[in-house]
Amino acid sequence: DHYHPPQRFGDLTYKNSSILNLPLDIPIFVMTGRLDTVQKGYDILLHAIEYFKQDEIKVVLAPMPIKKTDLEVFEEIARKCHGNITIFPVKMDKGFKELLMGSTFGVMPSVYEPFGSAIEYIVNGTPVIARDTGGLKDQVIQRNSGFLFREDPATYTLHNIDAYVKSAEHVWNRKENPWYNEMVKSLVETMREAVLMYKNNKEGYFQMAYNGLEQAHRFDWKQASDSYLSTFKTSLISK
Repeated sequence: DHYHPPQRFGDLTYKNSSILNLPLDIPIFVMTGRLDTVQKGYDILLHAIEYFKQDEIKVVLAPMPIKKTDLEVFEEIARKCHGNITIFPVKMDKGFKELLMGSTFGVMPSVYEPFGSAIEYIVNGTPVIARDTGGLKDQVIQRNSGFLFREDPATYTLHNIDAYVKSAEHVWNRKENPWYNEMVKSLVETMREAVLMYKNNKEGYFQMAYNGLEQAHRFDWKQASDSYLSTFKTSLISK
């Protein structure tokens, strides 16, 4: 509420007043990291936010843009969804850890993702909503440590994929792309499921957060290095 670097835009409010009055059953969604208009899916989340009423959810975004025009779609949604969204298009010099820990769900709607940073949310006790792709499906276990979503495969055509990539400079034109719209639709449905769980099944929500913390041990550095060393030794013996 009090951290206002000059680059921040969009306001978080509750009933047009201070966000500090936000009831505990209204979830806060967060997405952070590099802004890549082909890979990361910020625009998919931005479009999804339009489907929620004022004060139904709150969203905090911390993208790292390359150029000012990257933020045009963020500015449009900040105006349309006033009170529900705020954007920090800078490297946050304070509050980032608290944001990861204090939010209800992290969101990663990546179009593709070799590994991704879902684990960064998970180790801070925050379940993740992620597109069912790449390394994200290795980090998030469906309805156990978070939620996975995936669009109707019928729209996953070469023509739609090509159009999506070519619209990287004009992401709002993607609303005419059936594949893009299916990704948005699937994310909205999953976010609604997550909202209902958080509101009506707190025990299930906190179990999900706990499961994530337990599963995060699969990705610690010691386990990774031990596994690599074992593979290396096996390779030497076989030679």
